[in-house]
Amino acid sequence: MSTEKKDKWIKYFQGKGDVDTFVRATGSVKNKSYLYDLEGKKTSTKLEHGEPILVKEREEYIIQGPFAHKLFIESSKGNGWLHVDNIDKGIGQRASIRLESNKLIGLGERMIVPMLNGEENVSCRIFKTAEKLAISILHGLENEPSVPDYIVDQVSQLFYDDVVYTQNSLISGNVDFKWNGSVSEIEKNSMGVYLGELLIGYMALVGKTECFSEPDIVKFPIEYFGVPENPAFSGIDSFIQYQDRGKNQDGGKFLISSKAGNKGASPSIWKNIMPYLKPNKLDSNTNATLEKLYNICKNIDGGKITGRKGMQYVYRYGVKEILNYEVGPTTRDGSGKEKAVVNPQDFYNVLKAGKPYPPVYDNIILDAIKIQKSLNSTEFKSASSTAVTTALEKGVGMSSFFCRYISDKLNNEINSLDKMRNTVSGRVVYQAYLNTPKFKKGKIYFTTKKATKASLITTGSKSGATKIDMSNTVNYNLIFEN
Repeated sequence: MSTEKKDKWIKYFQGKGDVDTFVRATGSVKNKSYLYDLEGKKTSTKLEHGEPILVKEREEYIIQGPFAHKLFIESSKGNGWLHVDNIDKGIGQRASIRLESNKLIGLGERMIVPMLNGEENVSCRIFKTAEKLAISILHGLENEPSVPDYIVDQVSQLFYDDVVYTQNSLISGNVDFKWNGSVSEIEKNSMGVYLGELLIGYMALVGKTECFSEPDIVKFPIEYFGVPENPAFSGIDSFIQYQDRGKNQDGGKFLISSKAGNKGASPSIWKNIMPYLKPNKLDSNTNATLEKLYNICKNIDGGKITGRKGMQYVYRYGVKEILNYEVGPTTRDGSGKEKAVVNPQDFYNVLKAGKPYPPVYDNIILDAIKIQKSLNSTEFKSASSTAVTTALEKGVGMSSFFCRYISDKLNNEINSLDKMRNTVSGRVVYQAYLNTPKFKKGKIYFTTKKATKASLITTGSKSGATKIDMSNTVNYNLIFEN
């Protein structure tokens, strides 16, 4: 045990000079945060958890005598010696939390769900009780090196009113909690993102109707709360399986897309809409953008749409429908009766590699600039922006131009928007957003909305106008009326 204490000093304080940090006074060290005077005697001055302190530099670690395992600190309540267990790591030494929600579900029971959100045989982790979910979340946090102890303590206090817990501990069912002083605003935001989609299941299993703007989500007996093991699973983050809901809603499931914030993330139209469109409901005899995009996706994917080749879909549409070039295996200039031909993938690869471009691609970029400058700003609110013009002139704005153009076209076609909305609302029953401002004040509350009550708009490229290689191309948001 003494070796662990010295290792902590070596890692966080040795050779670091004077270190700003906080008092740690929770759980097993809750009543040990007393200052010791210059003679090593315990004083009546007790420092509160989260209180700022300055740890003074020293050359050696003391393992025996009245100052054993203590460091000299300065605080607003006075100076003295404080046990190393009551000292948090330095503020400047805190690494960014690197965590995915799937790391927090490892102790859940593995189940292959036959059908989930249109996908067959989906590997999931399921939780039948809030206790089991809480234990799994804490286990994941404790085993992630980037998560500091005080964050683990904070979550444990939320679940159990204490940092000490066992497999048999009873959960508190807290809705309100008090943030420890050592947790920064950035860390609060991070925890909202990582915990949000699991806290909704936790609160549903506890049965806390006051946590939801629409409490129907906890109106029926719950068999289990489930989470797909693949963090990139399309369309949903989790689901609730009801005991007696019947087969009228995806086999008795409530599918949930849960995000932190008032708006949440903007899902991709490629992964979350295109694979689920019904061909017989598309405008096959019209010039609808959605129909053209659907056919492009189907052609590139060789039949069944996967939604995993967003940039390929974008450049195929951009070359053919925006720049009006023929698509072919080799890019070449037009000459005589022959029309110019462009290979969309080669075009993208050339732009990604950067200047200088072969002359044939310079001509394509010039055509794109002419088309972009001629756009009606009322119809193409996003694609006509001066930021896109400037980026195109520098040779780096093509991806942004294509994505924004596609989004603008879709937003101007009511039938396309309706079909996309119906596709989404037919699968995702609830959109659930963790209220971040309330969460940062110590209250868990989800705005839960039925997707059937929303309208839909698309957005083109959340990345900057100068980014060629981007993970977000064309996305959508559900807009709810208050």
